[in-house]
Amino acid sequence: MQTLDKSNTDCDIEVSLSKIDTSTLRCNIKIRNKASNDLYFFNRIYTDTDSKGILNVSKNNFYAYVNTNDTLILAKAIIQVPEEFFVESEVYPCCSKILPGNILNEELKLDMPIQLYHPYVEESPNLREYPVNFQFGYFVGHEQTESMEIIVPSNEGELICFDPFDYNYQKIIEVGVFDPLPVSK
Repeated sequence: MQTLDKSNTDCDIEVSLSKIDTSTLRCNIKIRNKASNDLYFFNRIYTDTDSKGILNVSKNNFYAYVNTNDTLILAKAIIQVPEEFFVESEVYPCCSKILPGNILNEELKLDMPIQLYHPYVEESPNLREYPVNFQFGYFVGHEQTESMEIIVPSNEGELICFDPFDYNYQKIIEVGVFDPLPVSK
């Protein structure tokens, strides 16, 4: 098992990776809110929407891409639209709200090799092992934030969403570098 953590003034995050079997890793994520306000983490990533507008989400979903430093990024965050792209609408993951002093625990399963998934770009990196960083996007709420929450239906129940959300207001906390993992398209 490999465990790494990161702290800032808002939160503590601990990520642990352990092998379940040759094709699956267990990923435990623990986030503690140290702020005096609610924290909203963009951790509920959806892959599509059905004909009734129900979002298809899974706690196991990550954006997965190889950055310019040849590091595999596993992100639960808003991904910025590349400057050279024009999109009809941006993709905003749904949120988990963590109240002051509370802890969010998630246990995920990561299938090996990691499937690359980016909301805007289809990547074609070398299919090999890359060192891994986890990125978590969040923002600190204020007294009006709850009134701006949009409640959306998903296959896992109602979720909180903010659409639109300015990418520049998102804070990123990165945990890594973990041992290399293999990728595939």
